[in-house]
Amino acid sequence: MKRFLKFYLVLVLATVVTHAAELTNADAVLDFAVAKTAGYESYSATFAQSLDMPNWKSRETGTIAFKRPAQMRRETSIELNSSPQPQQMVMVIGSDQIVWQQATISGQTKVMKTDLKNSPTNSPVATLMKNFSRWKPEALLAKAKDQYTFTLLPATELRGQRMYVLAGELRVTAKPTLREALASTDEGKILHFIGQQDGFLHRVEQRDKTGSNTVYLMEFTNLKLNTPLADSLFTYHLAPGANVIDVSQLPFQLLKLPLADH
Repeated sequence: MKRFLKFYLVLVLATVVTHAAELTNADAVLDFAVAKTAGYESYSATFAQSLDMPNWKSRETGTIAFKRPAQMRRETSIELNSSPQPQQMVMVIGSDQIVWQQATISGQTKVMKTDLKNSPTNSPVATLMKNFSRWKPEALLAKAKDQYTFTLLPATELRGQRMYVLAGELRVTAKPTLREALASTDEGKILHFIGQQDGFLHRVEQRDKTGSNTVYLMEFTNLKLNTPLADSLFTYHLAPGANVIDVSQLPFQLLKLPLADH
C-alpha cells in the first residue's frame, strides 16, 4: 500500500511539474515551436486540407515527406466542387533542385518541370520556392506568426499529446492568402494546435462564428519525425510518353501553376 501511495504521489507531482512548465503566452509558444521544429531533419505524415465556403469547396488528402535541406514529395487527391472527378497531384523536389509537378485530371496526365538552378529571376521560381519552402515545419509557424495576432487558449489533448491552442486574428498589415481573401465575415478566429512535446503544428482549424461549421481545416496525422528517408523517395520517375513542359524559362503570366496557396 505504501509503495502504491509513493508511486501515485510521484505521478501526481510529475503531472503538476509538467503543467507548471507550460508556456503562458502565445509569443513564447511560437518561439518554442519554431526553434524546436527547425531542428528536425525530416518528417513524413498523412496530410489533409479542406475548405468549405459558399462559393468554393475543396478537399485535399494524401501524404507528404520532407527532408532537409530542400527535398519534398507530396502526393494528394484533390476534390473540387467545380470538378466531377478528383485531381491526382504529385509534387517532387529532389537534391538536383528540379521540381516536378504531375497532374492527372479526367484521365489525362500533364507534367511540368522547373530547374531551379537554371531559371531567370523573372520566372515563377520565386513563387515555386515560396510554396515548397512553406512545408518546412518552422516555416509554417513563422508564416502564421507574421499573418496573425495570437492569444493563448487553454491546452487540450490531441492524439495522445497535450497541445497548445492559439487563437489568431488576421493582422491589418498581413497580405492575405487566396483563402483569406475569399473568406466570409462570418468566420471566427483561426486555431493552431501545437504539440507541447514536439513543437509541431498538428492542426489548423477555423469555424464560423456560431462554432458549428468548420470553414477551413489543415492537419497532419501519422506524423513521424527524424526518421530516415531515402533519397530515392525524392526522385521523380517520368511515365513513358508523358508530355513534359519545361517552365524554367517561361514568363510567369503564361503559366497556370496548380499551386493554390490556401
